[in-house]
Amino acid sequence: MLLLRSSPFVFVALAVTLLACKDGGSSSGGAPSAASAAAKPAIKRLANGQCPPPGSTCAAGEYERYTSCVDTKCDLQNKVCFGPDYQKATFGGVCKDQMTCTAACACDDAACMQKCAPNADCRACLTNTILPCVRAAACDLPACAAP
Repeated sequence: MLLLRSSPFVFVALAVTLLACKDGGSSSGGAPSAASAAAKPAIKRLANGQCPPPGSTCAAGEYERYTSCVDTKCDLQNKVCFGPDYQKATFGGVCKDQMTCTAACACDDAACMQKCAPNADCRACLTNTILPCVRAAACDLPACAAP
């Protein structure tokens, strides 16, 4: 599931954040300090296992209606980039390495997420296969999803 933004770079970063955070992930980039962990609560995954978009203020269910709409309308395109079992967090396709890496990150672990940058083939698949579908899907992105 993807969050549509105007910049391909932001789009790719959000695709990473939203699609790969499937398993409740633990950070492979090191644990946060006790002070930073105490200062802010961990970002919780959505009911479908995805990470909410950065800066989202959505209540339970608000953003999930959007992700469900896009997952339904763009399932074939998602399978091209992420493999046939992407919804079960078993990744394949040209984005397999990047998605597997990101799935190991906690939603709020930016350092871990940054280590999982997509390769050129994955970026191309996101931009040329998934982005056009998300745009055409016409799913209503709730205002609470934007920072």
